[in-house]
Amino acid sequence: RSLGILDQDRKPKSVGLEIGKMSKLIRELPFEDLPPHQIDAVCVLTKNDRWSNASAAFVLGKQAGLDIQYCPGDISGLELPDAPMYIVPGVNKWAIMYKHSWDTLKRKVHDDGASMLVTYDGGSLIELEDVFGLLPHGNVKSQGMHTAQFDSGKLGYRVTYELLLQSVGAKVLAVNEEGNPVFTEHDYGNGKVYFLNMP
Repeated sequence: RSLGILDQDRKPKSVGLEIGKMSKLIRELPFEDLPPHQIDAVCVLTKNDRWSNASAAFVLGKQAGLDIQYCPGDISGLELPDAPMYIVPGVNKWAIMYKHSWDTLKRKVHDDGASMLVTYDGGSLIELEDVFGLLPHGNVKSQGMHTAQFDSGKLGYRVTYELLLQSVGAKVLAVNEEGNPVFTEHDYGNGKVYFLNMP
């Protein structure tokens, strides 16, 4: 109902007939079980702006050839699935996730060798020096457009807030026109942590 599959007489429209053909095709395949879906990354959603962060991660992940599974980081006791990569997009506001989830993320990177990408949108981050290899010198309200210089070229961007950072072990992969780190990589135990100073 309400999906346009049936007409007023409850007879299937063309799309309904095609769905039936696909179901029949799947049943006739020469194997019973499909292999499990391979997950390339887990997107850990924080308390705020879930829909916009999840949809942006989905689109950018598909462009990069990644299949992403989503998991909330603010449900007490929820276990994060195993994955080679974790994405924490658009960190904003103060309480982004439960400590249990943060500690689990750190363990999966440090002990299990996963990678983690965190993108920043003005939120509160802890352990920047230890986990990210970055020393913060304040969070400032940003004015106008910035330009980030990557090896592959320049990228214009606008943010509401940015962290003023100094590397204390992180490899700086991109800086803005003021020399502030925009994208960094840091070895954290057996894994790597990437930090993007924009959402």
